[in-house]
Amino acid sequence: VVFVHRQLCALKHNCLYCSLFIAKGGTTSLTLSMASSASPETYLFEDKPLDDYENKMMGTLRKKFAGRDGAISDSYALMFVRGYRNEKKPEEETLKKYEEMLQTRSELKIDKILDSYPEGYEKYNEIYKIGILGNTKEGRPVYYERLGLLTPKAVNEFGYEKFKRCHIRMQEEIRVRKEILSRKMGYVTKPNKI
Repeated sequence: VVFVHRQLCALKHNCLYCSLFIAKGGTTSLTLSMASSASPETYLFEDKPLDDYENKMMGTLRKKFAGRDGAISDSYALMFVRGYRNEKKPEEETLKKYEEMLQTRSELKIDKILDSYPEGYEKYNEIYKIGILGNTKEGRPVYYERLGLLTPKAVNEFGYEKFKRCHIRMQEEIRVRKEILSRKMGYVTKPNKI
């Protein structure tokens, strides 16, 4: 299932969404935010202050892709800056992957994907056994997957392109919900003015 997700992943790398898919089958249920009892060290990276390298790269991304990345939030862009920091040439790799992501989002019209449901969206949720189950008492969405129940036969019968479109829509919905929740809870670090 991890392989299938990475084939469908709009970012085409080990993105936040891909990390949600790493499980050993069965039913997976997770909350898209840290529990209130979690220590500060375990919070998602968003509340960590940006260092000089990160501020510089955020400025570079925003200048180089001005006008093309208007729908990309600072926390989404920061995933690229921090995610590719340990590569041999982190600046080059970050710019390359960020540009690929923007190109993919443009080709697949991801910025508009939440405006409506793709054809077969309900059937997709039946086949894939995923969705947002509800919210915790704190208002955090609970996302679940029954990874072991997805079969290649079901995907083939449903149609790969429809499956891909529905999957991207679900992942974009989760990303947007997570960002809204992070802002609401104060876990977002803003880059310095450039």
